[in-house]
Amino acid sequence: MSEQKLWEKILQESSQRDQHPEGNLILVGRKNCGVKHLISVVQKGPGSLGKNSVYSQLIAPDDPIPITSPIHYSHINAKNIEDPQSLKISRINIWTLDQPELKDLLEFSLKPKQLNNTLFGIVLDWSQPWTFMEDLHQWIEIWHEKLGKVLSSLPLDDQDQMVQSVERYMKAYKDPSEETKEEQVDEAIQEVPLPEGVLQVNLGVPIMIICCKSDLIWSVDKSRDQCERILDCTLKSLREFAVTYGASIIYTSSKTGTNLNTFYNYIVHRLYGFKFSQKAQIIDRESIFIPAGWDSPNLIREMDYLGISEKQYNDLLQKPKYRGARKEETPIVSDQDFLVQVQERLSKSVKKAADNVRDLITRPQQISLGSPNDATPNPEMTADPQGANKNKNLQEFYKMLLKKGNKEDADA
Repeated sequence: MSEQKLWEKILQESSQRDQHPEGNLILVGRKNCGVKHLISVVQKGPGSLGKNSVYSQLIAPDDPIPITSPIHYSHINAKNIEDPQSLKISRINIWTLDQPELKDLLEFSLKPKQLNNTLFGIVLDWSQPWTFMEDLHQWIEIWHEKLGKVLSSLPLDDQDQMVQSVERYMKAYKDPSEETKEEQVDEAIQEVPLPEGVLQVNLGVPIMIICCKSDLIWSVDKSRDQCERILDCTLKSLREFAVTYGASIIYTSSKTGTNLNTFYNYIVHRLYGFKFSQKAQIIDRESIFIPAGWDSPNLIREMDYLGISEKQYNDLLQKPKYRGARKEETPIVSDQDFLVQVQERLSKSVKKAADNVRDLITRPQQISLGSPNDATPNPEMTADPQGANKNKNLQEFYKMLLKKGNKEDADA
């Protein structure tokens, strides 16, 4: 291949790749919620586009993440999975934050010109289900505050366009099994309003609720019946929150691989409009998936969930008083105090050794002398006179050691 044709091919591929703008995925959640492992697995799986892809070199999932970094950055590839022959590709930047007190750092990930290609996700941890609602309300308030500041810098027309985009998506959602012409959908969007209670708060950016470690859901409670009740209670609360903000819900597990492909496909679908064919799934408790636009308050009421109320949710999901054995704290002392303690222990051990020697010296005398009124002779002394001589010699030896030690102490 000539050099000119090679450059033409490179420029052609570059122009095709640039047709998809970069996307932003902002994930927030408490520490050790599983978000870093989730990103790493997606990077090596669907986000890598296969080992034989020429674009797999764009990612480096094995690069260590600095522990001291308050906000973490990584990225995955974005490509239309329905069209494997297409060379159109882009990058999805992933920003993760696990400390609410550092919420101001989210402004680094919020670019006014990229808000129409931004997706916000709240990550929850199934090892601590009692924190779900607290985390959701805390992070949504932070997102509302930071997003509102950036939106205010945009023209009013751009703000209205973002809000209408989310609303149009919610209205246009149809189950993948239903085939509807696009023109008919557009006409329906203009006429039919959203159901009551759906998307009461429209922030102009799609929202996801990601529940990691779904393989742990059956360890929430020892009783199977009680565990099922807790799972129903939790899902009902999540659905009510998600319907209010037009959010989607997905349960994932990096350990078992649950919903990882669905997670990736839904991200690129919401950011780039790629075709998405995954249906909603609310039967299998470990792989729940509820896309935005599918749910409504009427559907939640139809499920009934055994008449679970908000009060019952608080009663069922209470934070344990303690988890595991309590570790004893070891006080830290200075070097001087430590040496004093060592000196005291050594002096006590020397004194104890001296007392043991005195006991050895006096004990043979008590055994050999016995009581004056004791008519029974000592069997050891009578049977083995040579043993008695050995005890006497040992006694004399220890006496000599004690005298020598006392004399050295007196001279000192």
